[in-house]
Parts: sequence; C-alpha cells; structure tokens
Amino acid sequence: MVEQTDYTTSPKKLLAIAVYQRRKGIRGGGILYNLESQDQVDFWLGETSPAPYPYISTFLSLRNKPSLIKVINAFWGKFDLVLVEGAGVQHPRHFGLACELGVDLDIPVIGITKNSLWGEINMSYPIETCQREKKHDIFPVHDGEKLLAYFIRRKQNKRGIFLSIGHKISLQTAVDIILPLLKNKLPEPLRLIKSLLKKC
Repeated sequence: MVEQTDYTTSPKKLLAIAVYQRRKGIRGGGILYNLESQDQVDFWLGETSPAPYPYISTFLSLRNKPSLIKVINAFWGKFDLVLVEGAGVQHPRHFGLACELGVDLDIPVIGITKNSLWGEINMSYPIETCQREKKHDIFPVHDGEKLLAYFIRRKQNKRGIFLSIGHKISLQTAVDIILPLLKNKLPEPLRLIKSLLKKC
C-alpha cells in the first residue's frame, strides 16, 4: 500500500532512472544527482536485455521494472529518493510503475509522465507555490475528490509534466523537490539520463 510519509530532514541525493527501448531489447540507466549543488554525482548504465513482455498500455511495469530494479540496486545505499519516468498514483489502478518500485523496495519514489493517464486537470485553480522563480503554473489533477497529481508547465506553454507520488513522500514535498530541477520540460536529472541512454 502506498504511504505518504515524509522526510524529517531534506533529501540530498536523488537517483533519476529511466529505460530506453532498443531493437534488441531494453536498457536501464540511472544518474545520481546532488540536490544541494544541483549537479551530477555518478551514473550507471545496465546491459540491454530482451523485453520480458510486449507493450501493453497502462502495464508499463511489466516491461520496465526488472531493468529499473537493477539500476536501483547498483546505487543502493547512495540515494535518498528515486525519480522515475512512470506514473505513481495517477494511474487507472492508482498504482503505477513508481508505486510498484516504491512499495516493492520500500523506498521513496516520485513518478513523472508527459501524458495524463488518469484524472481531470482543474485549470481554473492553479496552485500557489513558495518558489521564488514563479516560472511555472501548477494545476491539481483529481479523480473525483481525490488529489492524484499536479500538472506542471512553464508559463504560457500548453504542454508540461504530470507529477504523482510513488511511495513514502507527500505530493507537496515532491513538488518542492522537482520545481528547482525544471530547467527544461523534464526535470534535469531525468533529462540527463534519458539523453545518455539514447547516445550510448
């Protein structure tokens, strides 16, 4: 079951993980990122392995989870939380890839997607944020009365990202961590690992 517990001290090391689909299969990788200095500390790329399942909509974890767990294990003990390209509770089953990783491994996980998998965006009520830069609009995403996620976009842009929790972190803390990392459309550590996976 997903927990929305939170940190007693601010997290310092974030592990951004992603997979890249190749002709021969799937390759996972991760970047360890220092949240205080805002820079890359280390990276790791796994070997390409055959996809264990064909692509099935909303069942991304069947294909990607094994490769991502290998990445997490390579950095075990070095990170405070994980950022993954995959849905958290903003999912038709309210239990996406970010939730599966978090609950299975009992670690804090934040999920990021570029498209909405579930819920309705309330564009009438942007969320106020304490961030000084004020470069982004943040809108709540609900399933009925349940708050599932936030839709975050740069001001004046139509497209953005959907942020939802995977496990052991609150949605507000997840937003506070991710906002300073949004130099581009994706959070910087996630953009870096995706770029590295495509090049290698």
